[in-house]
Amino acid sequence: MASNTNAVTFDELVQHAEQLNADIEHGLELPRVERSLLQISETVQKLKSKTIHATGEMKDVKAKASMLLGSNGVDLTDLDQDVDILATSANLHPLEPISDSDIQGFIRNERENAMLSAIEEARRNTMEMAEQHQWQYMVTEWEKEKVKILNHLIGSGEDIAVTDDNDGPSSVAIIEKQGVMDAIELSYAREIYIRNERLINGEQVNLIQALREAASREADANIVDIWDLIYEIADIEITEVIDPLALRYEAESQMLFINKARNCLERRYLDYVKKTIYGNLHQAKLGGVPSTYHTVKSFLNITMPNSVLNLEDGLVDDKPVWAMIYYCIRCGDLKAMLNAADLQYLGEITNYLEEFANSPNHSISAPSATKVQLMYKRSEGHSSDPFKRFG
Repeated sequence: MASNTNAVTFDELVQHAEQLNADIEHGLELPRVERSLLQISETVQKLKSKTIHATGEMKDVKAKASMLLGSNGVDLTDLDQDVDILATSANLHPLEPISDSDIQGFIRNERENAMLSAIEEARRNTMEMAEQHQWQYMVTEWEKEKVKILNHLIGSGEDIAVTDDNDGPSSVAIIEKQGVMDAIELSYAREIYIRNERLINGEQVNLIQALREAASREADANIVDIWDLIYEIADIEITEVIDPLALRYEAESQMLFINKARNCLERRYLDYVKKTIYGNLHQAKLGGVPSTYHTVKSFLNITMPNSVLNLEDGLVDDKPVWAMIYYCIRCGDLKAMLNAADLQYLGEITNYLEEFANSPNHSISAPSATKVQLMYKRSEGHSSDPFKRFG
């Protein structure tokens, strides 16, 4: 009879366990154990008495262990400290957090996290795709506007064929038709277009050099001279990046532009002198060591063939000394100027010429300039030398 009762009880336990399992799978709440305050207090007192009893037994065990180990030469105090150190070291390792067994909440959180991850990934992919489409649209519209602007510059009813070469910059094929721009303007527009294409591709192009080359293909020598002058003056190295407006009013930058312009004019005048000589070789009587000094002398043989009267400071190689000094300065060769001045005694003025030649900016000091002005005023109106008179 007892065995039958135990069997029935076991079957009931199995059935009850299956019922609990089914409740868990269907999301039903687990059965809760409810206790009154009196029951909780009794349970706490029982646990406390067990703890005190265990502590007393532990002290008795430690005393017996100390006596047993002490008889064998083992110090229980040191051994206890070593054990405490090992226990402390073990407790320093991080522990895995222990959460409540809320299966339903865990499943709900996992499902929501999966949904949020999918939504975030879809949003990121959508934004990237939208940005790509936006840039493609902007590039396409810019290409259309670029062709439209160039077609408008050329004239109505004309097309521009833009071709990309792998070995060089983009080229523009312009159909020659009468439009709002002439051939020279079209040549400049083509150079500007090519420069912009190279800048887009990351290349550095000198715009002035490009326009200078475009002007060199034309027959107008004056336009070529203007672009040569602009190219030489603009070729200035600026170490510090400053505001363009402030650069114009800076004394150092102004002096750089002035020196560039003066050097350009000096070279161009020397070219003019040489062209004049090579056009009149028989009259120029070119000879001697090739130098600016002999070049100026040959130039004076052409422009000043007859002797000049009433010279106060004499001649240098049968040429007026002040004419030699003036044209050497015009050609930019100050050494040749000093060479001509040393061949004739000019008094105190030679020192001022040396100061002028050795100055970085080719100028003389304020006291020297005052003395030169006084010398000029003393001789003004009284000198018969044509190179010392004005007007």
